[in-house]
Amino acid sequence: MPDDWLNDPETIGPVGSDIMGALERSRFFERLDDRLCPADPAQPRIVCGHSFATTIRILRELAIELNELEAVIGYFRANGARCDCEVLDKLPTQSRFKARCARHQ
Repeated sequence: MPDDWLNDPETIGPVGSDIMGALERSRFFERLDDRLCPADPAQPRIVCGHSFATTIRILRELAIELNELEAVIGYFRANGARCDCEVLDKLPTQSRFKARCARHQ
């Protein structure tokens, strides 16, 4: 792995205790929002399967380590999220999903 992987926007890097900060720096929430409620209406929208499948897929794309992935999912659950759509709905983030797509889930 290159020495500058921590600064690569395509990786999440170490999460540690600043889970929200790591997720925001890696643009995780934007990526999830783009999949559940794309800005371009011509793009296909992933419908939440009421699991963390899309969340986990994005975190793996961001090269998160397994133990940190478990910590992130635990953080989401502790904040009331039980699936992909609730990650955007329950956590304090701005999203198109909250504004216009949640009612269609």
